[in-house]
Amino acid sequence: MNVGTSVYRYPGVMPFTTSQKNLFMGRSKDIEDFYQLIFIKQIVVLYGKSGYGKSSLINAGVIPKLIKELGGNLKYFSIRLYHQQQTFAEEVYNTPLNTLLAATQTTDTLDWMQAFCDTNRQKGMFWYYIKQQQAQNPKAPIFLFFDQFEELFTYNEPAIEEFANELGMVLYQTIPDFFRKKELLSSLNEEQLAFLYEKPQVKLVFSIRADRLSLINRLLKYLPNLLQNCYELDALKDRDALTAIIEPAQLSDEIFTTPRFSFSPTVVEQIISHVKNSRNQKIETTTLQIICRYIEEELVLQQGHTYINEQVLGNINTIFYDYYHATLKKLPTDVVDTVSKIIETKFIQNGQRIPFEESYIIQEYKIPKAYLLLLEQSTLLRKEQDSYGRFIYEIGHDSMIEPILKDAQKRLAKEAIDQELARMQAENEVLKIKRQKLFTKISVVVAIVMIFLTGLSIYSWKNAQRNETLARKSENLAQESEQKAKISEKLAKKNEAKANFALFQFEVEKANRIKIQGDNLKANADKQLAKEYYRNASAILKKAAIIYQSFPPQMPYVTSSTAKVNVIKSDSVQSMSMFKQLQEQLKNSL
Repeated sequence: MNVGTSVYRYPGVMPFTTSQKNLFMGRSKDIEDFYQLIFIKQIVVLYGKSGYGKSSLINAGVIPKLIKELGGNLKYFSIRLYHQQQTFAEEVYNTPLNTLLAATQTTDTLDWMQAFCDTNRQKGMFWYYIKQQQAQNPKAPIFLFFDQFEELFTYNEPAIEEFANELGMVLYQTIPDFFRKKELLSSLNEEQLAFLYEKPQVKLVFSIRADRLSLINRLLKYLPNLLQNCYELDALKDRDALTAIIEPAQLSDEIFTTPRFSFSPTVVEQIISHVKNSRNQKIETTTLQIICRYIEEELVLQQGHTYINEQVLGNINTIFYDYYHATLKKLPTDVVDTVSKIIETKFIQNGQRIPFEESYIIQEYKIPKAYLLLLEQSTLLRKEQDSYGRFIYEIGHDSMIEPILKDAQKRLAKEAIDQELARMQAENEVLKIKRQKLFTKISVVVAIVMIFLTGLSIYSWKNAQRNETLARKSENLAQESEQKAKISEKLAKKNEAKANFALFQFEVEKANRIKIQGDNLKANADKQLAKEYYRNASAILKKAAIIYQSFPPQMPYVTSSTAKVNVIKSDSVQSMSMFKQLQEQLKNSL
C-alpha cells in the first residue's frame, strides 16, 4: 500500500487537522464553550496538560466552527514559533517576529499605504501587514492562533520583547507613533483617513502547556490583558472517551484505509481504564489515540480483524512499545539501527522533543526523504510547514518519549553486554597467550636439558672405550640423566595441567559473575535481558567443561607436599562443585 494515500480513522500521536473535523469526537462541549469565549474576547489563552488535545481542539474543533459560522467573512492564521539550532546569522533572521510577519504578509496591498512603510525598518511592520489584511475585507475578524506558544520562550529576551511589542501595537494603538507623519496624513483623502483610524478586529488565541503557563507573565508589560481570559482544557471524561473510541471506527466513509470495525464492551472498558492517570483518574486524549491508531493499523489493517475483543487486543501494556517498534519495522532492516539512534538521541534531548528542518535531517543524518515520509505517515514523526515554507519534523507527541527512551535503555544495555563479552574475550586471549608462552618456556627448558644430556651421553660413550670404570660411571650418569628427563617431562605436563586448571577456575568464576548480573536484572523485572545474561554464562560453562577434560579430575598436578595436595584437592572439588551448581541453576533459569 502506498503510505502517501493512507487515511486512518485515528491520528495517533498527531494532532487532529482541520480536514479531520468529522473524526474529532468527544469534545463538543469544549468546542462550543471555547468558541463562544474567543468570539467575544480579543485575547484568549488556552492551556492544559500535554496530551489533552489543545492543538486538536483548535484545528479540528474551533477553526471548522468559525468557518461554518462566519463563512468567507473570516481570516485566520495558525502560527508555530519553531526555534531550531541555528548559526548566528540564522538566529538574527529567524526571530519570532519574522515568523509572524511571514505568516501574515500579503501581496494584495494598498498602494497609498506604501508611503507608511520604510522597507529598511522592521519596527511596526506587523501593524502594517494587519492593515493590509484588513483592507481586503474590513468587516472580517482576523484570528491569530499561536499553537504550542511555549516555543516563544526558547528565544532570547530581546527577540521575545520585540515580538510582544508588535502584538501590543496592533491591539492598543490605532496608528503607531512612528507612522504619524504629518506630510503623509495630510496627503490622504477622507476615506483613506477613515480606514487608517479604523482599528482591525484582531483576535489572539495562545495555546500553551499548563506547566509553562507562568511564562506568559513575561509578556504582560506589552500585553497587560493577556491572562484575563483563560480556558483550561481538561482531560476527557469517561463518556467522551467512549465516544472517541467507538464512533470513528463505525464511520462508513469510503475514503478510509480500513473497513468499519467495532470493539467489545470489555475492550472499551479496558482501554479507558488503561489510559486513566492512576493519581487523578484523568484521560489523556493523545494516549487514547495512540492505542486506537495501533488497533486500527496493526489489528484491523495488518491482521484483518473487524471485531476487537480481549483475545485480539492482547497485552495493552505493551502497545506503546510495540507501536514504536512496528513503525521501525516498516523501514529497511539495514537502516533501522541508524534511524532509531537518531530518534532516541537527536529528536529527544533532555527529555524534550527537538524539531529539525527536513533538509537538515536529510543532509546531516543521511535519512532519505522516503523514510521520513513513512515515519510521518505512521505518526511517529510529525511534519509541519513553518511561515518560511520550510518543513519541520519532530516526535509526534510527548507521550512517545517514554517508550522511545525505554527502548534506548534496552539498546544501551545490550551494547554494554556486548562490550563486556568483548572485554572477557580479550582477557581470554591474553590468558591463552600467557599459557602458550609458559608452555614454550617449559619446552625450551626440556629441550635444553635433553640436548645437554644427549651430549653428555655421547661424551661418556666415547670415553668408555678408554676407561671401563669411567664407562660404568658414565652409564650410571646417563641413566640418572634419563630419569631427570622424565621428571622434566612430568614437570612440563604438571605445569600445563596447572595452567589449564587455573583457566578452568577463571571461566567458572566469570560465568558465576555474569549469572549474578542476570539475577539482578531478573529481580528488577527485566526477565528478557536476564535471560541474555544466563545464556552468555551457560556458553562460558560449556567452554570450561572442555578445558576441564584436559587434566585429571582428581588432581590437576602432583606435588611432594601433603599440605599442598590437600589445598589442591580442595580447590578442585570447590571449583567443580561451583561448576555443577551453576550448570543446574542456569538450566532452571533458561
